[in-house]
Amino acid sequence: SYSNPNVSFSDKNDIDRISEQQPENDIKDAVDRILENWSKGVSEQKNLLMLLATLHEVWSKDDKLKDISVREMVDDHGLASRMYRKAMLLFHDDKIKKLSYKYQYTAKSLYYLLTKAHEDFRDQDHYLDIKIVLFES
Repeated sequence: SYSNPNVSFSDKNDIDRISEQQPENDIKDAVDRILENWSKGVSEQKNLLMLLATLHEVWSKDDKLKDISVREMVDDHGLASRMYRKAMLLFHDDKIKKLSYKYQYTAKSLYYLLTKAHEDFRDQDHYLDIKIVLFES
């Protein structure tokens, strides 16, 4: 278990709180822990829509990420696709070259997590499942 007194894991945008003065391995450990907590639900990995809806919680470096609800993405299938493409462009290697190590590592990790969630999303009909959950509760 990673523990660093300079980093709080309970607030939004915890990645911004990680000191750039730490060794790269410590930065990686802290970012990994934050992203793992963000990307996992209680017992399973969050789906693509949940990740996109909460992406602004772990990436505050750019205000291009809108605070979009899962319900909005369920109602507008194209919105989820646009948000995913926007995130992929934002976290692409060509776009993050000038960022510090901490943000480069975070962007690469987010790119990987979102790509994996997108592959899972394409393989299953999540929209139907999510609509049932949203509208039955």
